[in-house]
Amino acid sequence: MIEQYSITIIGRGALGSALFDFFNEKSYLIRSVWNKKQVEIRTKVEGSVDVLDKHLPTEEREMGDLIFLAVPDDQIELLSDELSRIPIQWEKRFIIHCSGNLSSDACSSLKKCGAKVAAMHPIQTFNRGDGMQRFRDIYVTLEGDDALISILILIVKQMGAKPLKITAEQKRVIHVAAVIASNYMVSLLHVSESLLNDAGISESLDIIQPLVFQTVQNIFEKGVKESLTGPISRGDIQSVKYHLELLGKDKHTREIYKLLGSEALVIAQKNQNLDEKIINQFLALFSQ
Repeated sequence: MIEQYSITIIGRGALGSALFDFFNEKSYLIRSVWNKKQVEIRTKVEGSVDVLDKHLPTEEREMGDLIFLAVPDDQIELLSDELSRIPIQWEKRFIIHCSGNLSSDACSSLKKCGAKVAAMHPIQTFNRGDGMQRFRDIYVTLEGDDALISILILIVKQMGAKPLKITAEQKRVIHVAAVIASNYMVSLLHVSESLLNDAGISESLDIIQPLVFQTVQNIFEKGVKESLTGPISRGDIQSVKYHLELLGKDKHTREIYKLLGSEALVIAQKNQNLDEKIINQFLALFSQ
């Protein structure tokens, strides 16, 4: 454990709570935990906790050495600016925000005050009630000050996670890829569920669950290219035509089908499964 560093967490949402669970379990001194209206100030005396009605710190004792900003992205820069105006010895502090999209530059106002800043983002979904187990075996990206990253690497390893040092540009790309893989998979399954429900099939998700699970397993065991099955992978033009006819006037779902079909065609071309004539027929269908 990095015993010399105390912890402050600003933001007690899903991720902030998971961080609290981790640091508490590992017996770090959690100096303070802040939410929108209150702060819990802790001391080394076991069980000594002061609960104060305040939004931001005003004195040294209210802030730890490692300060985690677990707040929404649109609040990070504003919070950094607000904190920078408080007369605290920032040159002795390490600031870590947890945004996946923003670089450590979002805390540039605190960096100007002498604080070391970094961005630490776990590649995982978090819901309220999730504990430290949510960190296990995931990747956690780290970007920013090298000295601070060296400290965070040790912490991430304590979490049972895998630290990944990246650039600011790589951070943005990872976030886009993660949103597509996670959030938009939910969107995609919503489309499938809606189609089945609209057809009066109440067992919708139950029907496709084994298919989804097996597909995901195939992807991570065999790779994306080797996991494509279905009509496009085998050049079945008639099935795709039928699907588009079935979707009829549902323009929104038709466009999703054609867009994803075009991407499946790219994969099939990489696999060299289709001849040029079939490829052109698919392209014509998806451009209509």
